[in-house]
Amino acid sequence: MTANLAYVEVLTCGEDALTPCLMLSIERRAAYGTSTTVLRRYLFDVPEEIVRFCGSHQLKLGKFAAAFTTAGSGAAGLPELILACAEQGLPSLHIRGPRGVVEYTKTITETLGNPRAMKVLTAEAKSSDPLCYEDEHLCVWAVPAPPPVALAAARADGCRPAAAPALGAEEPTAKRRRQTGPVCVGYRCQLKGGGAGLIVLPGGCGPHGGGAATASEEFVFHLGARPAGAAGSSREIGVCCQGRRRGLWKSSERLARWRALASPLVPPLPSANTSSRDREDSDPVLRAYLRPAALLEPGRPERVEPATLCRETIEECRAWGFG
Repeated sequence: MTANLAYVEVLTCGEDALTPCLMLSIERRAAYGTSTTVLRRYLFDVPEEIVRFCGSHQLKLGKFAAAFTTAGSGAAGLPELILACAEQGLPSLHIRGPRGVVEYTKTITETLGNPRAMKVLTAEAKSSDPLCYEDEHLCVWAVPAPPPVALAAARADGCRPAAAPALGAEEPTAKRRRQTGPVCVGYRCQLKGGGAGLIVLPGGCGPHGGGAATASEEFVFHLGARPAGAAGSSREIGVCCQGRRRGLWKSSERLARWRALASPLVPPLPSANTSSRDREDSDPVLRAYLRPAALLEPGRPERVEPATLCRETIEECRAWGFG
């Protein structure tokens, strides 16, 4: 079945304590009308509560083919994802990630008893053996995560910084001398049959290409804030500061209502965080289309008016006789 529509979508961006996550969807658009058929879906990082999030936003799990984790923290939701995909009747699920993901996934499948005999195929993503996944729609290569800007500048000056080692590499210690391989990894994706490229990098790393301009047919997503020194191109996106705010279903509204009823139990959010997010929410990114044309689709910002919700909550309580 020919795929003529492909896009990467921001699922979570740090809202409701859900770490950033992306979903790449490959679909077939009908010749007439606007209906589409999902052929394959891929996840980049798997945060906790991802299954609950997909259920609250009506995202079906029946077409997931692979999950790619950029760091150990991006694999926290693998147990629930494996269970949910097995319940959906998937025959197999591919999992790729940095050092440790194979042992972690093996522990999960042994603990869960390999539910419904679904094949969980894991492999470590290494930049030395870059092609880490391939199917009939997509090729994925592992790429090293760029070091932060300060560390890259220190290396260019020929000095060894006193800070932590580069993102994606870890200094060997006495207890970990046998463990080799990156602790963070990025991914470069290319659609078979043509389309814009996609690069997914872990949060906290430096700009792609050292800050050089991003190719016109390429999108770069950082699973964190947009790094300092990134090129001015709008195709290099920081999910935490530029992605559309999508939390668990009505969680912000419910917290605002509880805050109106019991403010000492539910303190308000820090003003610094809310103000920074409000500045970025002017034009948040929801999707980046890779095929048929490379373009960004903004999403409508989700804003909760605390004063309005407080007034409505008090009126409802009075209507029920709890005034």
